[in-house]
Amino acid sequence: MGKRSRHRFECPHCGLRAHSDLNASRNLARIGGTAVLPRAVVDTPDVGDGHAFVLR
Repeated sequence: MGKRSRHRFECPHCGLRAHSDLNASRNLARIGGTAVLPRAVVDTPDVGDGHAFVLR
């Protein structure tokens, strides 16, 4: 676990220093990249048709 002070994030293990929001967004992007299969196709419905997104 890193240490956050105001908007600064610092990792005691690897020495990474970054803006805390940038660090968080990188973590979310990394996690999100593993949540969906790389070859998944997403159908985006027309606006207002009331259907959810469908993963094939």
